[in-house]
Amino acid sequence: MSPDADTTARAELARSARHWETNARTDAAFAVLSDPDRAGAWDLDAFLGTGEREIAAVLGELDRLDALPARWGQALDFGCGLGRLTAALARRFDHAVGVDVSSTMVERARLLHDDATNLRFVHNERDDLDVVPTGTVDLAYSNIVLQHVGRPLQERYLAELVRVLAPGGVAAVQVPSWHRGPAGFARRHLPEAVVPTARAAAARLRRPHAGFARPDGDDIHMEMHCLPEGDVQAVVRRAGGRVVGIVLTNATEPDFGGDLVVRTPDEAWAAAAGGRYLSPMYVVRRR
Repeated sequence: MSPDADTTARAELARSARHWETNARTDAAFAVLSDPDRAGAWDLDAFLGTGEREIAAVLGELDRLDALPARWGQALDFGCGLGRLTAALARRFDHAVGVDVSSTMVERARLLHDDATNLRFVHNERDDLDVVPTGTVDLAYSNIVLQHVGRPLQERYLAELVRVLAPGGVAAVQVPSWHRGPAGFARRHLPEAVVPTARAAAARLRRPHAGFARPDGDDIHMEMHCLPEGDVQAVVRRAGGRVVGIVLTNATEPDFGGDLVVRTPDEAWAAAAGGRYLSPMYVVRRR
């Protein structure tokens, strides 16, 4: 990263950490899975059960792509929240680690899973993953996480998720690639210097998405950011990896709720109509 990009990434991280710490204290489960019908009302067993189904679905897709990890030693859940996915990974791997930018999320995850002996949770308020040694992770998974941070952090963390992979390891990383609608068009076609000003003006006018509003008026703050497929490919290559598969999912749809569904390209494009997002999950191996 250049010095300017590094400064931008750290400023972005500080803002993101503040937002997610507030979200965790407001309604942690709803901040993770913002199902419009579950604000303040997630049943804990139902919430954790979504993690089991999601990991089963992801591993099924990796199997279909002939991209299962070579070993089942350590799994990494990046952006772990309350550990719903970390716990599911721990049932399949020798060890699982969940990493999150919110200290409250990490504290609550530890309490929720204090009877498990093969998983741990780490608070990481850095723009890297130095808490995870190079070449030690057999499966790195991240879903509905990178979409909430800006491009400098997206690129930095994506490269880090490649770095930590062990020989034969696999990363499955979701990040939106395309925003259909006027805002997405502006980001793609306005001069780069104009985009921040236009985005700030839009933010002043925008009302919270209905899916993120809570009955008590304490809304969950979220930003959505895309990283085009070509840029993902370039970051992965520079980090020493290669994209071996791309799976389109429903992860950015308002009623996602933790039930991962694979979309055909036509289905994904239709679901993104009206200002929504295409949601690829990139399957990556180290070269």
